Amino acid sequence: MIDVKDPVFISYCESLIDKTYKILPLYEEKNVGLASNIESLVIEVFGLHRVIDKLRLSAEYVTLVSTLKALEIYIKEDVISHREIKREVFKCIGLIKKIREVAMQSGE
Repeated sequence: MIDVKDPVFISYCESLIDKTYKILPLYEEKNVGLASNIESLVIEVFGLHRVIDKLRLSAEYVTLVSTLKALEIYIKEDVISHREIKREVFKCIGLIKKIREVAMQSGE
């Protein structure tokens, strides 16, 4: 298990922000890999609670997983607008930043 205070987790949050942001240009380019990219991200984020101690207790984490899963479904069903995707991507980025911030504060 990795503790949320571990610098590796803090660094990982940065890469997770990048992976989440990547959803926008993939959607805007109508990239055929968008759905599988989001599916992979959902699997990765969902599995985090198995390697990061105490993460599953975080409301931000639960909201992040739920939002990414909803994006995956809505994009596959083509029932979400560009504006909504953009809003939800930035919401996810904000949640990741909050998780990172809490982790950094707990390491002090």
